[in-house]
Amino acid sequence: MKQLLSGLLTLLLMLSLGACADNSVGVTPNMESVFASMADQLPEALPFDAESVFNAYGVESAACKQEVVVSYYDGSRTAELWLIEAVDQEAAESIKTLAQTRLDSMGSQFRSYDAAAYALVQEAKLFTHGNCVVMIVSENADALLDIYQTAAELT
Repeated sequence: MKQLLSGLLTLLLMLSLGACADNSVGVTPNMESVFASMADQLPEALPFDAESVFNAYGVESAACKQEVVVSYYDGSRTAELWLIEAVDQEAAESIKTLAQTRLDSMGSQFRSYDAAAYALVQEAKLFTHGNCVVMIVSENADALLDIYQTAAELT
């Protein structure tokens, strides 16, 4: 009897953990649609093409299912946005590492001459969910994060 009860409790626990995991992932949004929803809160900047993303940041297009990368700096305003769905979890972790390297580089760059841009980098949003990597550097980072989370059904 104890073994049966223990087995049932174990099964119940596994099912409840599985249900929690499914709910936390959300959905994979269309990154171009998300960017279009964010565009009015970003400076005038156009997304990079895949070759430019590779040349500037080392993100290989073969590692991406979809990508929108925008970078803007004009001396008074800065913004950078990465919305990338990787082909698998390993590629997502690699891309997240590249994003962190980019944030570190931006921090080093701005630390000595642009305090406002440096503060934005320090408050940047960088996270993954599923195979998606999101990096947001903007004066509107919280609002942009809300837009992404709504699209990905993470809220």
